[in-house]
Amino acid sequence: MVDPSETIITTITAPAGYTISGPNTATATILDNEFTTYFSDDFANNSKGWTLGTEWQIGAATASTGHVYGNPDPGTDNTPTADNGVAGVVIGGNASTALHGFYYLTSPIINTSTANQLFFEYARWLNSDYTPYMQNTVDIFNGSSWVNLWSSGASPGVQDNAWNPQQFDISAHKSASTQIRFGFNVGSTGVYTVSSWNVDDVKIYGDGGAATKSISIAKTTDGNEAGSVSSVFTLTRTGDLSSALTVNYTLAGTATPGVDYTGTTPNTVTFLAGSPTATITLPTKDDLLSDPSETIITTITAPAGYTISGPSTATATILDNDGNSSSNNLVGTSFADALAGVGGNDTLSGLGGNDTLDGGADNDTYLFDTDLVLNSDLLIDASGIDTLNFAATTTKTINLNLGSTVAQTVTAGNLTLTLASATAFENVIGGSLNDNIVGNSLANSLTGGLGKDSLTGSTGLDTLNYNSLGESLLSGFDVIQSYSGTGASLDSINAPGSIAPITLTASKGTATALTEAAIQLVLTNAAFAANTAAAFNVTGQSGTFIALNNGAAGFQAASDAIIQLSGYNIAAATPVVVI
Repeated sequence: MVDPSETIITTITAPAGYTISGPNTATATILDNEFTTYFSDDFANNSKGWTLGTEWQIGAATASTGHVYGNPDPGTDNTPTADNGVAGVVIGGNASTALHGFYYLTSPIINTSTANQLFFEYARWLNSDYTPYMQNTVDIFNGSSWVNLWSSGASPGVQDNAWNPQQFDISAHKSASTQIRFGFNVGSTGVYTVSSWNVDDVKIYGDGGAATKSISIAKTTDGNEAGSVSSVFTLTRTGDLSSALTVNYTLAGTATPGVDYTGTTPNTVTFLAGSPTATITLPTKDDLLSDPSETIITTITAPAGYTISGPSTATATILDNDGNSSSNNLVGTSFADALAGVGGNDTLSGLGGNDTLDGGADNDTYLFDTDLVLNSDLLIDASGIDTLNFAATTTKTINLNLGSTVAQTVTAGNLTLTLASATAFENVIGGSLNDNIVGNSLANSLTGGLGKDSLTGSTGLDTLNYNSLGESLLSGFDVIQSYSGTGASLDSINAPGSIAPITLTASKGTATALTEAAIQLVLTNAAFAANTAAAFNVTGQSGTFIALNNGAAGFQAASDAIIQLSGYNIAAATPVVVI
């Protein structure tokens, strides 16, 4: 049995007539002669988790040929064993001769902190040129730095023709994160071709007790529907790290697997050989429901031979990214978000990613800046008076049809929109360039903004909005398609506040060309008073033009707006309403 040093305390009693000189007790210590193996590997495979640097391999021992210095690789391992396994540099071959720094074979982390005396041994079959052409090293990591245990030296180098046992006292280097590494380099041109390293039967052992084996769990990341951030739990183990370890766990809490997050089957997590940590990652599912913050409680079970350090449970909280009955400002991420306003007059901006947006009840606004890459979004809203606002777009054109449910390219390369219903959205505000905006059967409010825009109200009581006269000057006037001035589909032009409301029923005349001079001959100071609206026609142009005056009588191309009602002929029965 492996025991700590143990004591025998002997106490004497003075016979009659005697006194005791000095203490009446003496202590002897029994030293244990058993050793604890902290790590061993016969290289049957790489189940212990060695890190293989360039040219390093683990496999069956294979005699090599082609060397010009020293001896070939061995054909059998040191033990020997049925697997014949070794670690080596190009097993059955030779090391490269090009100049390079150290290539290492590095062990997993080994906890040797409980040792008193600590030893490291291995079997070596090494053939190498001498320094400065080639150097070979064996190093130990003591928890803070690498310390060299052995290095090859001057001529004639190392020329093993048999397995040679090697042993080191590494008591001074014990730590909770011990590692061993074997290395070689080529430091000068003209190096000989050699078979290089073969290593077998690595063992680290000492006279201390085995390190306590325990596991613990902690929540390291809370889940979040915004960006679908996963809930992450980190498990940490102490003790022997040389082998893989599987831990069972259960999931509970107020969050529902498959609904609020993606669960795991089976509920196990595995530490890789050499690794002190393992993670449980539970991806968040972004829904369109307004939820309170919900919890995932993960409980671990200690594997055989292990104890649990600290609580056996850890709790992650999934944060919701949806709104409630109040008016919310919901902003997505660069990932695929699902944003739901639920109730209230909400503002939604999905940003990047393929987003699903639903403002829910009441009057909602959807913000888009298609100067940016927004990808493909789905809009679901089917209640209230809702607005799609592209005013932030200054360098791209907008093409949108509120009456279409197919995926439509709003801005090439930057935004594709799919409307879940052809009768869900009422209003659109365009960007700064030449937009093409088409309404639906609802009462639409369409605002082209700056640029030479094409606005089509379709059916319904539509309003075509102009916030300033500069949005539709002669140099880049808007065109309104399918204007309706009669019946249930009576449309109106919402002019800036300085323009007096009027119902126009006749044209002031026909300009011979679309030039300032030609229009001025029709819209004279008398015919086109300050802050008024007037209709006129243009030779060769379809429909009717509406002019909006800026406050100085007569037409001025730099300050007065004109809007073309394509295909629409003004008359008493087919008026144009300016509000």
